[in-house]
Amino acid sequence: MRRSWIALRLALAVVSVALLAVSSRAEASSITNSTGLVAPQHTITFSEVPLADGTVLTSQYAALGVTFAGLYVDSDFVIFSGASNYPACSVGCGITGPFDIFFSSPVSAAALRVFTVTGTTGFQALLNGTLVDSFAAQTVLLTSPPFTPAFFGFQGVTFNQIHVIPVGGTAGANIDNIQFNVVPTAVPEPASLLLLATGLTAVAIRVRARRGSRKD
Repeated sequence: MRRSWIALRLALAVVSVALLAVSSRAEASSITNSTGLVAPQHTITFSEVPLADGTVLTSQYAALGVTFAGLYVDSDFVIFSGASNYPACSVGCGITGPFDIFFSSPVSAAALRVFTVTGTTGFQALLNGTLVDSFAAQTVLLTSPPFTPAFFGFQGVTFNQIHVIPVGGTAGANIDNIQFNVVPTAVPEPASLLLLATGLTAVAIRVRARRGSRKD
């Protein structure tokens, strides 16, 4: 009986630690800086798969974990790391609409370099088509070196799509250097851990009650 009691106490301790770890996970927040993610797991510079000008970007980078909608290649825009990086430009590059980046696996953080005509650009993070976070920020057009547009993105939330609306959906945008971190092995949700802890507590109380009745 004593061994069972010790095992229950250890199980409760493990669940408590897990609950603490889950509760301390990073809060969802937007990324707006000049460097992007800190130590990203993956970075795509658009030099990995050379493509001809005018190529519509769809699944050419699927092996690297991303696909696209609303973008095409325009290497005449010598931006960020030079023409050899084949920066992606949204269709039209002047009068165009939103574009999307899809991740083959859910990510916990992602950021990309963006520049547009100066104005407010909208960014949305979605999971299987459902909006999970969004923000708007000023993006700018830089036409001469050094090409250092800001990084924009999300962290502390799980998503598999970024939807970008350049300057109200009426302006073009160039992007480069997509960074992302894939969601790690699934961790039990707080509700599941709480249910487990409740069950273990009930069992522990019952064991103690039985021990007390036997002493009587």
